Amino acid sequence: MAAKFIHCLVLNAAWLGVSSAALARTSVDQQVSLRTFSGYLQNPNGSESLYPAKSDLNQQVILRDSVKIKPNRSVRFEINAFGLLIGSSSKSSLVQTLLNASDETNRTADLERHWHNSTNSDGYLTLDRLNVSLRLGHADLTIGRFPVNLSTMFVFVPNDFFAPFRAFDYYREFKPGVDGARFDVALGRRGQLSVLGLAGFQSYGVTSRTGSETKPSRNYSPINASALVRGTYALRRFELGFLGGKVGPSLLGGFSLQGELGNFGIRAEGNQRANQISKQKTLAVAGGLDYRLTSKFAVQMEQYFNGGGLRKASELVDEESPGFTSPTLQLGRLYTALTGIYDITGVLNLKTLLIINDSDQSMLGNLYLTYSVAANANLVVALMVPRGKPPEETTPVTEYGLYPTVLSIQTAVYF
Repeated sequence: MAAKFIHCLVLNAAWLGVSSAALARTSVDQQVSLRTFSGYLQNPNGSESLYPAKSDLNQQVILRDSVKIKPNRSVRFEINAFGLLIGSSSKSSLVQTLLNASDETNRTADLERHWHNSTNSDGYLTLDRLNVSLRLGHADLTIGRFPVNLSTMFVFVPNDFFAPFRAFDYYREFKPGVDGARFDVALGRRGQLSVLGLAGFQSYGVTSRTGSETKPSRNYSPINASALVRGTYALRRFELGFLGGKVGPSLLGGFSLQGELGNFGIRAEGNQRANQISKQKTLAVAGGLDYRLTSKFAVQMEQYFNGGGLRKASELVDEESPGFTSPTLQLGRLYTALTGIYDITGVLNLKTLLIINDSDQSMLGNLYLTYSVAANANLVVALMVPRGKPPEETTPVTEYGLYPTVLSIQTAVYF
């Protein structure tokens, strides 16, 4: 009995020694952030069914915890969770869909809890990323919930198929994750091949996160699943990319390009889709130039043709319209965007963004004044001003005529 006891002690001591050594080699990177949004919204003149009030108030608080754990050089775990509290003076307003909606076709609702729902507020707890990455020689395999961005553009992103940011989103450090697997392998020093497979879930449209009837789904839907192959190759000062596969119900092929020509930055991307349900083919192409005039001032211009977009804004009321795919993307056919970035001082930055719907001549102007309060905190005063004919009763006339004028104060603190 004593010999067995001593033997167990030796084994336990050895196990503790191995565990301690492994723990000592484990790298843990954690970041906690707290963001707030407070906005006053002046709604366009229109139907009371779209805008119950002439003005609205909107508040958001997002507490996010991001943890990356590396037990060794070959394995990495990522966990990213956030708590979101939204307050609105009018949850039923169309404004809430325009400003808060997201496309969650490629992520299950099982990792989200809608823990609070009252007349003027909603609370959510969400696992935004949950994945493991394995380093396999010159390749990486990621499984779980992770972000995917295949775009090279800034404003118009036809190749960003999965939970893209809106053009006017300011904070972009945490792209929403989607559920699936990704395999990346290096092809020499200049090339890379990526294989991507994502789950699809039954889609009832978009999720506004303000207590509306539209909710994320737990029901798996093979037609909404996606499988893509993408290859990139660096050629001198340019990177060329090609992709093909299935995104939701559509088969597609596409390209991307980014690089420098003299003092100009050049970007382009696009794809052609063939929807297997509607049998429609659509082409989407975007291109842009960026140029730094001085060390403190840079400008960008982008052009976008969206072949699957709406011919007129009134088609928004038609649920079968192929253009109404996501509120995070532009809904029309032809757009221009102009961006200016000016570093006023080392702690004060001004960014302007003008988006023009060339089809209906509506516009959306954005101004962001950012003050770096400290190395880990900033304050943003933002103004969004639309221009366009407001809706007539419940029928939209122009795309950006649907949007409110928004004056907001945003803060972000990182720990």
